[in-house]
Amino acid sequence: MSDFKLLITDMDGTLLDSRQEVPAENRDAIGRLMAAGRLFTFATGRNEQATTPYARALGINAPPILYNGAKVVDLRRRETLFERYLPVEEALSALALAATFDVHVNLYIDGKIYVERIDPVVREYMAKDRVTCIEAGNLAAFLRRAQAGATPTKLLIIGDGATLEDLRKCIHARSPAL
Repeated sequence: MSDFKLLITDMDGTLLDSRQEVPAENRDAIGRLMAAGRLFTFATGRNEQATTPYARALGINAPPILYNGAKVVDLRRRETLFERYLPVEEALSALALAATFDVHVNLYIDGKIYVERIDPVVREYMAKDRVTCIEAGNLAAFLRRAQAGATPTKLLIIGDGATLEDLRKCIHARSPAL
């Protein structure tokens, strides 16, 4: 083994197989790594609900990086070590723009996932990531109502590639920094 102290891996297609399971060879390698005194965790776009079962099953010994890097959580102590929020006005702007495209939006606030409505696309997402989404109706209106006590951590926009590319261009034209 080389002289590294920490191994971080992605989940989908790296740690997990196509059935969303950790293959035995990965589980065994992680066990050997941690037994040798190294730290192991994962970095993913997923939230706490989607990652906690894997973290427990593997016995990871370092906090995972969640929400595409927006949050680092000590799952054992249920303590947030780092979190970067989306500015509410920018989230509202992105939601308004996304509403003009044929896409589905997941709004992540306080470890929960809110969607406009539960439909086949959302059901597929919930099954894949093994999470529960909460039907909230119009997400912009929901965020405005919840704004005082809730700040979004992430927006996930689901759609076909061409539509997502068109939306990305529109978002970038409005806010080049995004």
